[in-house]
Amino acid sequence: MKKILIMIVLIITLIFYSCPLSEKPDLISEFKTANSLYIKGKTAEALSILERIENKAPSFHPSLFLSGKIHFLDSRPKKAEEKWRKAVSGTPIHIQSGKWLCRKYIAENRNMEAEKLLFRLFKVSDADPELLIIAGKIRKNEGRYLEAIEYYKKAFLFEDKLIEAHLDIADIFYHFGIRDKALIHLKKAASIGGEDHELFSPVESIIKTIAQQ
Repeated sequence: MKKILIMIVLIITLIFYSCPLSEKPDLISEFKTANSLYIKGKTAEALSILERIENKAPSFHPSLFLSGKIHFLDSRPKKAEEKWRKAVSGTPIHIQSGKWLCRKYIAENRNMEAEKLLFRLFKVSDADPELLIIAGKIRKNEGRYLEAIEYYKKAFLFEDKLIEAHLDIADIFYHFGIRDKALIHLKKAASIGGEDHELFSPVESIIKTIAQQ
């Protein structure tokens, strides 16, 4: 029993000293600064901070993802791939980096690499509509059109959930008398499903009623 307690103490001590309590808040603060600079278009300054974060914490996924995104949008695809590959190399895999990397592979006709990475992403989230669309794109690239259509159809199932969300938000706004915002979400709900959706006519009827009030 005494040996077990000693082992537990050693493990806790090792974790404590390898992950200083001050490190994570500092990383998050620096990342927020980098993200703010990225939004303002100051990508060089943002990258400088992101590289500093990476040197201190090589597996800090948000930093790797944003760094890759900046490199990609600034026409440095190889550098972007390098960052995203780091973010998906370990466990847990960073989903957003994986999605961008998959799309890069597809654009470059590297379908086998995209398929291999997608398999790992599906293990984490097999019902993600964006991953289903990516799976459809891979099969479309390979001329497997019927399979591609099936994946796209599965992605369409999430339309109803989006419609439901917009209807609920519209109901909340209408309840508090904020009709303009209620109408915005009702119109979005109607547009998602299109005229062929069973909810289109009822939603359009509600939109007309509110607009006339």
